[in-house]
Amino acid sequence: MKKGKSLIAIIPFLVMTFIMVLSLAGLEISVEFDSLLPETSEAILNMQRMEESFGESREMLLIIRTGDVFDADTSAMVFSFVNRLKEFDGVVSVRSIFDAAKLSYMGSLETEPYFTDGVPGDSVRELLDNPLYVGNLVDKRGTTLFVPILLEDNASIGSIVDMAERELAGFEVFSTGEPVIWDEMNRAIITLVIVYPPILFGIVWFIYYLKIKNRFAAVIPVIIALIATLWTYGIANWAGFEINILTSTVGLFIVIICSAYGLHFLDRFMYNSVHNEREEAIRITLKEEVTPITLSAGTTIAGFMTFTFGTIEGFSDLGILVSIGIALSAFFTLTVLPRLLKLVNIRNGKEQRGRWSSRLFISRRLQRSSWFIVIAALVVSPFLLQSIEVNFDQLEYFKKGSSVLRSASVAREEMGWVLPFYIVLEKDGVFTASEERQMKELSDRVVELPDVSGVSSILDVTEGFGVPLPLIHIASRGTEIPLEDFLSNDSTRILVKTTRTDAVGVGELRDSVEGILEDYQSLNSYIASPALTTTEMNNEILTNQILTIVAAMTVFLILLAVVFRSFLTSVVAVAPIALTVLMNFVYMSLFGIRLDIATAIVAGVLMGLTIDYSIHLVTRYRQKKDVDTATVEISPVIVASAVGLAAGFGTLFFAPMTLFVRLGLLLSAGMLTGAFLTLTLLPSLLRVLSKKQLKKGKEAGS
Repeated sequence: MKKGKSLIAIIPFLVMTFIMVLSLAGLEISVEFDSLLPETSEAILNMQRMEESFGESREMLLIIRTGDVFDADTSAMVFSFVNRLKEFDGVVSVRSIFDAAKLSYMGSLETEPYFTDGVPGDSVRELLDNPLYVGNLVDKRGTTLFVPILLEDNASIGSIVDMAERELAGFEVFSTGEPVIWDEMNRAIITLVIVYPPILFGIVWFIYYLKIKNRFAAVIPVIIALIATLWTYGIANWAGFEINILTSTVGLFIVIICSAYGLHFLDRFMYNSVHNEREEAIRITLKEEVTPITLSAGTTIAGFMTFTFGTIEGFSDLGILVSIGIALSAFFTLTVLPRLLKLVNIRNGKEQRGRWSSRLFISRRLQRSSWFIVIAALVVSPFLLQSIEVNFDQLEYFKKGSSVLRSASVAREEMGWVLPFYIVLEKDGVFTASEERQMKELSDRVVELPDVSGVSSILDVTEGFGVPLPLIHIASRGTEIPLEDFLSNDSTRILVKTTRTDAVGVGELRDSVEGILEDYQSLNSYIASPALTTTEMNNEILTNQILTIVAAMTVFLILLAVVFRSFLTSVVAVAPIALTVLMNFVYMSLFGIRLDIATAIVAGVLMGLTIDYSIHLVTRYRQKKDVDTATVEISPVIVASAVGLAAGFGTLFFAPMTLFVRLGLLLSAGMLTGAFLTLTLLPSLLRVLSKKQLKKGKEAGS
């Protein structure tokens, strides 16, 4: 009868899990960095403002290396490809050298194309002297073509690249631009969301099997965490969350973190079942584990929820979703798992308390040695931490040799820029000759800035063809001329060519340009660039990092003080967490890893995970009233959990992007460090605390 009640309770849980799995089909993935910032972001608002005048900026760039772009056969092949590309599903427009034209003014603005149906005219090489085309549609030698393609959201980047490589066989073809970068990130995220959880399933299962020596029992904690992951993604879909470059790690964190709850429960159940009947063993285990598991989940949730205190929405979404998964996993462990244990017969485990880990961590020599390590880290850390750079570059998230990096390198070499950076000028009316001179002076000053290889604007037309800007502006309102990149209605824009793609470099360029614009306030101007979204995020990273650490430490101290009814005990329990965070930054310095949008989450994650170890050890110490006994009993499960977590995060070493490789490195090193510090330093601190409390008790008694 009891088994029947357990089965009846589990069936609705399985049905709801199936519903959650079906809902995953509606999950939306957004890899653009815009999705990580609030809609009020200046960078986002300026991009939207520019797009209202010049159209959407979802633009990829094909770079085609040929022997001679003016060769008749080469020209015909590329022209045929460009025309087919214009008919490709999801392609809004295609610009190419075949749109180039000579402008002249004979009472009215006239255009004379350099190409006729792809056939170059006699004067075609003139355009190599025109900065309007050189560096934008063709290189200065006339050997490489640049083909900007404006895309809809549903366009298939991979299909376009495949088509280009197929139809332009014999030429080198490269693709770059933000859509290409996003497409590559999108594939990496799909891999992380779909492929890695099953891999982690196998790895964590194997580690847990080594600990509890039961194949079936070892798989249960991982299944519970995996189901919690499915529920979390289902809830995310219903709540309208998008999966972005940060929230793509949600499943990874839930599977790796929350498997430990089931492991702790099963390990204790198998220990209790040696001396008790199954029902009694379950009851005792629930009584023993409900507090540490609930407290562990609560403090880990508190750690992740501190991500919501900052201004970067991606951090907030990550914190909320992982917290939901942790809460679900802890709830399932304490409700579903006991009922499952009533249905299945798990062979009683043998008491394994004399293993090497149990004996190792009660060694006074090891505990003293750990203090020397900590002291050394504290001494050198002020010098090491200064070398950590707060900066990130989305291109550096890709591995060396990737198509994205190769294409970006070619773009730098051939064009002198990779990501667009615009100065937009608005005018309520026609631009005057005086304003044209100001724009020329402004452009000349911008070109002199460091890391600026050149500028391109409507002034290239006025200088190249001798047609004044006011006439071009007037003519553009009544006729179609191929100048839509730089002139649209009452707006014009200057493309600033820069090889910098990192957040700090782009931010420095913005500040320098804004300083120049202060001298031209009569020109209604603003700056727009997709790269500035990374700059805005980078400006918030350090603040968010400090806020997260301080908030998490404060919450941990308060929660543990309430639970343990001793502020001093909570301080002792938090000490290994603080040192683990410090060591994380030491590792970043030693490995040359920047503090960026991805690595900024590591400290918060480590704090949320390492606190579990402290909670379990302190709880067991308070139960047993002896530090060594508590350490002997709890160290095997902590070691198994830490090794499982480190191995799980270690799978990221093989991820397709260095972004996730760095995460895996820091999290793996951090988990092992956290477990080591907990099992060596915390027992020493608890002894000191115990002696102090004992002395205080004797004094009070006397």
